[in-house]
Amino acid sequence: MPATNQGWPEAFGFKISGTGPCYILWVQEGSSAAAAGLRPGDEVLEIEGQPVSSLGCEALLGLARHCSNVPPSIGVVSRLQHVDILPGPQGCFGFELASSSPPQVASISPDSPAAACGIKPGDYVLEVNGMPVMLQEAAAALVGSCHGRSLRLGLLRPQRGAGTRDPVPSADAVHQERKQKAQEFSRKVRPGHGASVWGSGHPLH
Repeated sequence: MPATNQGWPEAFGFKISGTGPCYILWVQEGSSAAAAGLRPGDEVLEIEGQPVSSLGCEALLGLARHCSNVPPSIGVVSRLQHVDILPGPQGCFGFELASSSPPQVASISPDSPAAACGIKPGDYVLEVNGMPVMLQEAAAALVGSCHGRSLRLGLLRPQRGAGTRDPVPSADAVHQERKQKAQEFSRKVRPGHGASVWGSGHPLH
């Protein structure tokens, strides 16, 4: 466990991105973040009890890295959405992925199965058929292995403007939802202290 927060969040096993709000895009298997229940697709709601949904990535990093608790407590809620897509003619789904990490949807073919499901350019693809993916090549290989079968994607759709996402639960609800998992993680990481990382909330649909 790092002695300071200067390497947060990568030093604790996860990666974030966003312009307000910020989202967790990757969680290292076996890390303290994974043990706390953080998952790709989580939206960051709080740092040390302070609401941070309006902060971009750089501001959020600055806040977390100056917190006295190591690591700082983090309140999150899952924004991962699952979409099932049936193949079109020739088994095509009608979308292309950009070479980013994690992969993002680069383009959608008009009148394609992907378009009918509401998938849009800029959506992050975090899971393919239940498998977490970080690289475009891995995601493309899983998509290509469907061979005429339906495809299930786990998508993160970053906020595109006011009123386009599900309501955020109240702070009290978030605290109650994570209390047990936070206590468990506290015993693993900082015995005798308060919880340092709160686990992921339930998906909102």
